[in-house]
Amino acid sequence: MKHDHIIKRPIKRIVVDIIDDFLFSIKVRSFKILCSLLISRFSILLELMFGKKLAMVLISFGNKLACNLKINLNDVIYILRDIDSARLIKGEQCIWEYLKSIPTGSIFLDVGAHIGKYTLPLAKIVGNSGLVVAVEPDPINYKFLKRGIEENNLKNVIALNIGAWNKNGFRRFFVASLSGKGSFIRQKEQFIWGEIKVKVRKLDEVLEELNIKRVDYIKIDVEGAEYEVLEGLKKILLNCSPVVVVEVLSENYGKVLSYMKGLGYESTEIKMSVDMSYFIFSKKSCTYDGKF
Repeated sequence: MKHDHIIKRPIKRIVVDIIDDFLFSIKVRSFKILCSLLISRFSILLELMFGKKLAMVLISFGNKLACNLKINLNDVIYILRDIDSARLIKGEQCIWEYLKSIPTGSIFLDVGAHIGKYTLPLAKIVGNSGLVVAVEPDPINYKFLKRGIEENNLKNVIALNIGAWNKNGFRRFFVASLSGKGSFIRQKEQFIWGEIKVKVRKLDEVLEELNIKRVDYIKIDVEGAEYEVLEGLKKILLNCSPVVVVEVLSENYGKVLSYMKGLGYESTEIKMSVDMSYFIFSKKSCTYDGKF
């Protein structure tokens, strides 16, 4: 067939993922989440074989199916926005293995919090003696994040509907068909649905205004804007030496690694795909040992 050479590798990956989706749906006892995840998988094939238009029709249907779905995963309640929400709460298990060992009483900064994949469980882990600051620029994601915070009765989370950047002001935010793919940096592979204007802040200044004098752990997932976010956190990185977990797109590897090295950090890479890795940064004086 015409597309055999294009879809051969994705089909092998999708078969493995479908089995994983089925097992996950059993764990959370939800047939709807299985349907949503399968739609996400098959939309990839549709895009490869017939183009983006048909894929976007399927994604729209899947989003309606998943929207407002309430999932209980490991005693944490998530309220899904779309099929991407379903995909995200079950993915990145290797990153969760690192983050779930954060000590009680820690202060955790979640930049690009989405609907709360890390914010919600880590708020429970750090407890009332700790704090989670969750930053999410997309106003719809933010509403679902707030609902998740309320549903879990969390009192130790500060949620902020702003974008993190290296200066204060307003910027265009590209809204994507997948809720986890919105960004201040337009990506080639995104299904862009529109643009909105979003307030952006240097997080150094935001934390100072909140009278937060230390941060122990930071997670950054901002779809290409990671360098600008880190620039806006320079004071915290220098003064508090937090462990930093960052999703870095391949085109940003050089400048992110150089910037963090200049601040005295060493890095451990977790390769996620050909285009993206997670990096775990820690100061040389407190070298990261593979666990928190």
